[in-house]
Amino acid sequence: MMAPAWRLANLADIPAAIMTAEASYHAVYDHCTAKYLTQAGVKVSAFRLGYQALHGNAQMIALEKNSLKVAAMIAGWLAPYYPGTLARFLIRGVEMTHNFQGEVIALSKVSH
Repeated sequence: MMAPAWRLANLADIPAAIMTAEASYHAVYDHCTAKYLTQAGVKVSAFRLGYQALHGNAQMIALEKNSLKVAAMIAGWLAPYYPGTLARFLIRGVEMTHNFQGEVIALSKVSH
C-alpha cells in the first residue's frame, strides 16, 4: 500500500509487538507488517529473536526449549506499560512469575 496507509484509529493507543523467530516463515516479511502498522499510526515494536540472543525458534515460540526466556523478554517489553504489575506465564509445565523489572520472582514446576 502506498503511504500514507489507512489509519487504524482503534489500535493507535495500544502498544503492539511483533516477535519474529529465526526459523519462522514470517521472518522474510514481518518487517513489512511492522512498517505498515507504523504508517497506520500503531505504536509497534519489532523484535527479531535472533538479535536478542534467542536462537533456534520457529513460529511456535511457546513450545520451544527457550520459551521462558522469550516470555521474560516479553515481560521486559511490557514493563513500561504496566509498572508495579506481576506477570504469570505457564509454559510447558513451568510457571514463571515476573515483576516486569527484569526479575523472575518465582519459578515452579506445575504437575497435572
